[in-house]
Amino acid sequence: MLRCLVVDDEPWARAALRRLLDERNDAVVAGEAGSVASTVAALAKLAPDLLFLDIQLRGESAFELFKEVTVRCPVIFLTAHDEHALQAFDVNAVDYVVKPVRRERLSRAIDRASRYASLPKPERGTSSVALTDAGAIHALNTNEILYIDVEHIYTTVHLTNGRSLVTREGLASWEQRLPEEFFRIHRGAIVNLRGIEALEPERARWILRLRSVQKTLPVSRRRVQALKAALRQLLDRKGT
Repeated sequence: MLRCLVVDDEPWARAALRRLLDERNDAVVAGEAGSVASTVAALAKLAPDLLFLDIQLRGESAFELFKEVTVRCPVIFLTAHDEHALQAFDVNAVDYVVKPVRRERLSRAIDRASRYASLPKPERGTSSVALTDAGAIHALNTNEILYIDVEHIYTTVHLTNGRSLVTREGLASWEQRLPEEFFRIHRGAIVNLRGIEALEPERARWILRLRSVQKTLPVSRRRVQALKAALRQLLDRKGT
């Protein structure tokens, strides 16, 4: 049974969603909130299994929530607009449902959240992770992951053997699950430091060359110095 927290600044919208959830036998509304502050408090008190989150709250954006607290449960965004889809999947969202919420569409979102919740969630620093791709569950050693990038609403996990797996788990969630050998080089990509062949300047930017693939990745200028420090630390650990 998924214990859900419903966040919307309109009481009628919360009531409508509650009615839809009441029709299911695998989800229950554990609490409601209408603002970022009340959501922070409800998350701490209830520790829900699933968060339904309206993006446009009265006078504030729901994305402010992720600056206040680490959201550890899957998130389904509910919104009247679709322009925030990429940003939504960057903060651990498992789905993005455009209002008005339809019963069938909500069911698909909850089914996806249920699969996500059933996966093992290793603590940061462990050497294995699990993900779903086309409904199949894959268990991976983190050493198999070369880099992870996001495009539109999908996240692609690129493996050292050349294979790729596609998931909807956001990069923020991957950052929490992966060990310290992984580094976020810009908003849309995380790289395994052990898979880097070279960090090089190219015209007015920096790029990474990766081992075993003919691939270069751009590095955000704001992240270059931190990346250099992370690479030095990795080399120091190898030398000890």
